[in-house]
Amino acid sequence: MIRTLHRWPGLLALALVTILSLSGAALSVFPAVERITAPQVETGQTVATLADRIQAVYPGVEQIRRSPSGRITAYWFDQGAPGAAVIDPATGAGVASADPNQALRWLTNFHRSLFLGDGGRIAMAAGAAPALADQANELKPVQILGDRQNTFSVSGSAHVITNEDLEEKENTDVHRMLRDVPGVYFQEEEGYGLRPNIGIRGSGRDRSSKVSLMEDGVLIAPAPYAAPAAYYFPSAGRFYGVEVLKGPDTLRYGPFTVGGAINFLSTPIPARASGMVNVEGGEDGAQRAHAYYGATEGQFGFMLEAHQQRTQGFKDIDRSNRDAGFDKRDYVAKLRWQAPETADIQQAFELKLEHSTEVSDETYLGLTDRDFERDANRRYGMSDICLLYTSDAADE
Repeated sequence: MIRTLHRWPGLLALALVTILSLSGAALSVFPAVERITAPQVETGQTVATLADRIQAVYPGVEQIRRSPSGRITAYWFDQGAPGAAVIDPATGAGVASADPNQALRWLTNFHRSLFLGDGGRIAMAAGAAPALADQANELKPVQILGDRQNTFSVSGSAHVITNEDLEEKENTDVHRMLRDVPGVYFQEEEGYGLRPNIGIRGSGRDRSSKVSLMEDGVLIAPAPYAAPAAYYFPSAGRFYGVEVLKGPDTLRYGPFTVGGAINFLSTPIPARASGMVNVEGGEDGAQRAHAYYGATEGQFGFMLEAHQQRTQGFKDIDRSNRDAGFDKRDYVAKLRWQAPETADIQQAFELKLEHSTEVSDETYLGLTDRDFERDANRRYGMSDICLLYTSDAADE
């Protein structure tokens, strides 16, 4: 009895899934046919040239559309009567009717509702539920851009500074890293980029408060909603890459994206055992050391990184023997576990720990115009009592 009751619902579900699969496969043929038969735009042809050609043939043209298959369709009015046609981009003339394909419309209605109205839509949705459930088990990784190729799929505009670009110039000042990015402006403060003032497309540069700053997709500001100003900023000398986003696509990345969003990439866990040690020295007592080591073995990977930078500064403080430099130290540790390749659900867990300390002999006090013209590297003696100390420990 139970088998009999189970048999008919099972056969009905099988028939429903079969209809969904076959009708969906048939629908997928139409875009391919449209791509093959539609006249394609010539290489190098601009939108303005195409519009001029169409307007020469159809003076009353009001709208031009391009479908994903590359088909160009124009819509116009001729003495009050509407018209539409598939356009040949080479001549601007119509080559086919723009009326909907009746076979496509019939098959679409059949695929969606079996011609049974709302009841058919509910039944087809129930048949598609198992496939949607399988997709729901897939947890996609958090990714801003990934690489330069992905910038072309972003709504708005995007720019990627790769690790090769950073290694070529070896800048430790984030302002100089972003100098070549279109639409990004900055204002120097202490000359080292410790507290950046970054603006995008005229959004303002005061402590980068109108730009969402992130490290590995996580907002940098301790209180990004209440106090987004970048008083804390990680050491730029350890960045592995930079992603700059402008336009409406940045709304998902933070509360203050009037200008855009900037994502700084830290050193990733290497696929095989590798490391690096870099030691530098320069004028004004400048010293920098950067080292990391990591490896991946089986399902586990790790990376340890240290970045230390200090200098005595280039400014002279009146009536003081103290320097105007800073001492900043960053320590990063990463640990990752990922599921084996044979697992039904591919997933990974990554733990990132970071500790930063900074002692800056800096001040908010500036110079008058007259004193600046005489000696731009001078600091008033009263600024000697100002000392900035920050400490940050974070895990992601």
